[in-house]
Amino acid sequence: GIYDGYEGLIEGNIVRMHSHDVSNIIQRGGTILKTARSEEFRTPEGRTKAYEKMQEVGIDALVVIGGDGTFSGARLFCQEHNVHIVGIPGTIDNDLYGTDYTIGYDTAVNTVVDAVDKIRDTASAHNRLFFIEVMGRDAGFIALRSAVATGAEAVLVPEIETDLNDLDRYLEHDYKPHKSSGIVIVAEGDKSGGAYTIADRIAKKHPEYDVRVTVLGHIQRGGSPSAFDRVTASTLGVAAVDALLEYSEKHLIPVVLCTTGLTEAQLIKVKAASEKVAILKSANMSLGINTLLKLLKDAAKVFGTAGYDIEVVEQHHRLKKDAPSGTALALADSINEALDNQYEYVYDRSSRSEQRPDKEIGISAVRGGTIVGVHDVIFAGTDEVITFNHTAYSKSVFAKGAIEAGKFLAGKPAGMYDMADVIDAK
Repeated sequence: GIYDGYEGLIEGNIVRMHSHDVSNIIQRGGTILKTARSEEFRTPEGRTKAYEKMQEVGIDALVVIGGDGTFSGARLFCQEHNVHIVGIPGTIDNDLYGTDYTIGYDTAVNTVVDAVDKIRDTASAHNRLFFIEVMGRDAGFIALRSAVATGAEAVLVPEIETDLNDLDRYLEHDYKPHKSSGIVIVAEGDKSGGAYTIADRIAKKHPEYDVRVTVLGHIQRGGSPSAFDRVTASTLGVAAVDALLEYSEKHLIPVVLCTTGLTEAQLIKVKAASEKVAILKSANMSLGINTLLKLLKDAAKVFGTAGYDIEVVEQHHRLKKDAPSGTALALADSINEALDNQYEYVYDRSSRSEQRPDKEIGISAVRGGTIVGVHDVIFAGTDEVITFNHTAYSKSVFAKGAIEAGKFLAGKPAGMYDMADVIDAK
């Protein structure tokens, strides 16, 4: 993940992410990776810096989420440095060519509808005519859709030049004889000058109206996403991964796949793609962890068959939500495979009041502070204990492993590889 958009790419504000990093966020608005305008990225020199940073950390493709500015930057970046980019449309304005709905648009419309419904209550109670300005920049999608959904008396959008004389005639002949209150939705990019300018003109020509103005502003840019936006965002995320795999397969580009949490359908696609292109798949890119996985297989054959008890203890930061970690399970799996998968995993002993049975692997989790990742594998025998430990002090260890994996794949024939192959080649 790259924090602060293109600015973060230039500065190297890049972190290794796992599936658990995006757990419990689907109901939140905004972005956990933050966003920022980058004046430097607007320049060729800034884009060159971004490309050099990608090369340095081993990134060869980007998934960018945003609006017109994001996509314009992506287009230039791709043209100048041949960077592989998948774009996901994310803007409340819904003004990107090639898609019917952008992420955030439906939520913004629902926010406007909720606000207008409340304003209509007070408009009806006080016989007022409200001009409500909504966002959308130079596009009238939010204004038009929310006007239909709220039964507004009129809507003014940038795409159609507003003839205020027509609005005057409507208010005089259609609105005034039949209604005592009303709503007019105005898009912020309307060329007549916005809600305040239009309302001021109407108030001067029709002093009998009690005219008020409400600018909804940035409340349209936040809040819990609608169900439609949640599904759209999730679907487009899956499509982005699929697009990168399909591109790599088509152009025979080797793939280092560090992503966890893939669906069964995606795993089938990965396996099929590996028949045409070299793919290295690993849930953990650390050279240390993957070396430990190999060592544990040998250790398990010695200590496991000798009756030593086996425990895996993992420690992570207090924000990590899943337990045990995927790496802890991978360590246990490595041991169990060496012992012909005869062992049972035990995650909690609090409900058990008994002597420890044979042939089980205990797995425990600790959460606290800012611990990046600590894994201990204990073989406890009579009168001696052997402990294997791996401690990660920075997430950069995963990036370094990914770079080594990329170097390993260069020139490799099609097939499925893992980090064990990288280590064996050392």
